[in-house]
Amino acid sequence: RLQQLATKAVHARIGHLYPRASDRFSVEAFWITIEILMVLGLGISKACEQIWQRNIPRANTTPLDHFTDFLLLRASKDAETAYRLANESKSLDKALICRVLVLQTQYEHALHKCRVAIRNGSLLNRETRNEYSDLCTRSVEQIRDLQASVSQAIPRESVPGESDMKAEWVGVYFVHPTQIILEAWNDLGRAIQNDLPAWRLERVDGGQLVIWHPLIQEAAAENRESHTEHFYQCPRGHPYTRGECASVLGRIWCPECGITVGYSD
Repeated sequence: RLQQLATKAVHARIGHLYPRASDRFSVEAFWITIEILMVLGLGISKACEQIWQRNIPRANTTPLDHFTDFLLLRASKDAETAYRLANESKSLDKALICRVLVLQTQYEHALHKCRVAIRNGSLLNRETRNEYSDLCTRSVEQIRDLQASVSQAIPRESVPGESDMKAEWVGVYFVHPTQIILEAWNDLGRAIQNDLPAWRLERVDGGQLVIWHPLIQEAAAENRESHTEHFYQCPRGHPYTRGECASVLGRIWCPECGITVGYSD
């Protein structure tokens, strides 16, 4: 009980002030801008695809294609920046989520470029087709290696239930979404090798090629429900609220780095 009270006293230094300068909130701000860029980019890409399918006279989608490329590339670069910030701040959970976001945005950018290559006829060139096919193969291998390394990195702590809790979290927020991305790369590789026309790229396997889904934003929204609570600070400097912390056998963990921060009431 004394340790519990001492822990609360130490954490109370932050008070009720909202720590806006924290890297945690910088990362979450990047998540919002990335979603905006992705929604705009995919919407414009879809419009260009429909214009091409309808064969509208004198329609020129090249400027829009270039703008879409810029938006999706910007989203991918911002995802890499968010990952760097999360990694440097030792926010392990957010770094893992940002890795998913990097993979997601990279795939959508590559898919857009592939569609443009089909529309302008450059994918008919064997060398260009092999280049895209090799990109799919490399991306699949990268995701498989990343899945293996993350699974091996799950801590084997002495506290009962901690490893199971971490493995469950990794399964929901990393393994499942990265498996969807991996399968999407496989689908795209098969579509390229099978010479599918551009209009079918969005219909392979019931639309699995367009995979953007704001999983990250859903996770952030869940966290923001607790942002009106009292903020504490873990020994590594991460701000958190009690509502965000997982509890196993009376212990609670920092949602940013996973370190034990106290005991549940």
